[in-house]
Amino acid sequence: MVVPTAATAQVAVAPTAPAATPPAVTAPAPTPEEESRGHVALVLTPGVAAFPYSHGFDQTQPEGQLALEFRGSEGGARVRLTAEYTSFGRIGSISFKYDFFDGFFFRPYLAVGLGVASINPDPALRAAGSASGGVDLYISRDFFLTGELKGTVFTAGTQGPAHGLTLFERKQIALLAGMGFYFF
Repeated sequence: MVVPTAATAQVAVAPTAPAATPPAVTAPAPTPEEESRGHVALVLTPGVAAFPYSHGFDQTQPEGQLALEFRGSEGGARVRLTAEYTSFGRIGSISFKYDFFDGFFFRPYLAVGLGVASINPDPALRAAGSASGGVDLYISRDFFLTGELKGTVFTAGTQGPAHGLTLFERKQIALLAGMGFYFF
C-alpha cells in the first residue's frame, strides 16, 4: 500500500473570487506648483503725474489708473488694458508686461504700451506710447502690491501736414503705487 507523503500529496486550492467593486483610487493632493492660478486681475494704482515733464516731479498732479491684467497658467508674460485719469487728460492703452522671477513673491517687471489720449487744451484723440518699470510684491498667489514708474509720449495731434505723426514736445512721467488681485 502506498501512503501519500508531503512530497507526493497535492492540495486543491480554490481560486480567489474577483472583487465585486474595484478598489477606490484617490488622486494625490495637488502641490503648490500644480495649483491653478487666477488669469484676470483688477489693478488699482493711484499716484502722481508730471505733465509737461521737464526734469523731475516738481509740478505733479494726482492721477488714477485702473487696469485689467491677463496672464496665462504659467510664465511671466501679461497683457494689460489700462485707463488713466489725470487732471490734464485721459489715456487708454494696451500694454505688454513681463514679470521676472515668476513664482517668486518679489517680481520686478518691464512693460511697453500703445494707446490713445485726450490731453488739454486740445481734446482731440492722439496716439500715445509708454514704457514702464516696476515691482509686484505677491502677498498670496492671487493678491499683490505694485509700484511703477511710467513715462508716456504723445503725438502732436491730428491737424497739419504730418497728420499726427510727429511727437508732441510735452511728455508725462508718473509714479504709481497700488494693489491688484486675480479674481478669475
